[in-house]
Amino acid sequence: MAKRKILSTGVELGILGFGNSAVFNPRTDAEEAKQTSRALFDLLVEMGGNFVDSYYDAYLNLAEWLDIDVTRQVHFSAGFAGFGRPLAEEDIPGLPGLMQNTQLAFLTVHQGYDMSMSERYWPAARRAKEAGYARHIGVSWNASSDTPDADEVFIDFMRAEKPDFVEINYSIMTPHPESRLLPTAMDLGIGVIAMKPFQDGAYFSQVSGRELPGWASEFCDSWAQFCLKYIVSHPAVTVAISETGNLEHAQDNLGAGIGPLPDEATRNRMKEVYASLPSPRSRTRP
Repeated sequence: MAKRKILSTGVELGILGFGNSAVFNPRTDAEEAKQTSRALFDLLVEMGGNFVDSYYDAYLNLAEWLDIDVTRQVHFSAGFAGFGRPLAEEDIPGLPGLMQNTQLAFLTVHQGYDMSMSERYWPAARRAKEAGYARHIGVSWNASSDTPDADEVFIDFMRAEKPDFVEINYSIMTPHPESRLLPTAMDLGIGVIAMKPFQDGAYFSQVSGRELPGWASEFCDSWAQFCLKYIVSHPAVTVAISETGNLEHAQDNLGAGIGPLPDEATRNRMKEVYASLPSPRSRTRP
C-alpha cells in the first residue's frame, strides 16, 4: 500500500485505513464479533494499512478483547468527546500503558459544525502532547457546503494552532473541502484524515446496478475503489478511512490504496461520471 507522511513527525501512514466500525467495539463479547474483528485487523496489516480511528471505549479495551497486540504496526486514534465515553483529561496519563505502548499515536478532538469542543478540549490535547502522552494531536470537522462561514472559522483555527492533523469528511460526494480546507492543510503541512467516504452508504444507492466505466479499470476494480481512489489521489489527503464489518468489502476498500492513482484530468472525468448519477436514496451497500 502507498504511504504518506504526517509532516510534523515524519510518521508514514498507509493511505487507506479503518474508521469507527462498530465491529471494533468490545461492548459485546460475542465470539463471532471477536473473530471478525481479529480478521479485519489482520487484513489491514497484511495489505499494508496501519491506521485505525477507533471508538474511545474500544481503543482502551481492544487489546484485551481481541487477545492481540493492537499496537503491532498500527497507529490508533482515540478522542475527546468522540463516540463512546468522552475522553476526560484525567484519563490521558493512563492511555499509553493501557495500549501497551509509550505514547498514544493520535489524539483527536471530535466535534460537529462549531468549535465548541475545541474550545473545551484543545488545551488539554496540547498538554497531553507536551507531556509525552500523545504523539499527534488533531481536530475533526464536519465540513458543509451549506456553512462556508463555519469552514472559515475552522481554517482560522488551523492557522493559529497548526494541529498535526485534521479529520474532515471528504469524497467525490462532498468535494467542497477542495476549495479551501484541503489547500490550507497543504500550505500549513497539516495531515488530513478523510472520513465518511461513502456518506454512510448513500453512495452505493447511486452506483448500484451500474457498470463501472471501462476507462476506470486502468486504476480501480469496483465502485468503492472509484470513490476511494478519488479521495486519496488528492495530494492533501494522508489517509482515507472507511467503516465496514464485512471482510470482502474491507479488502476491496483497502485495495484502493494499491496501484496507480488518477491524475487531475482523470479526476475531472470521475466528477463528470458522478454528476450523471441519480441522487442517493438508500444507505446500504450491495
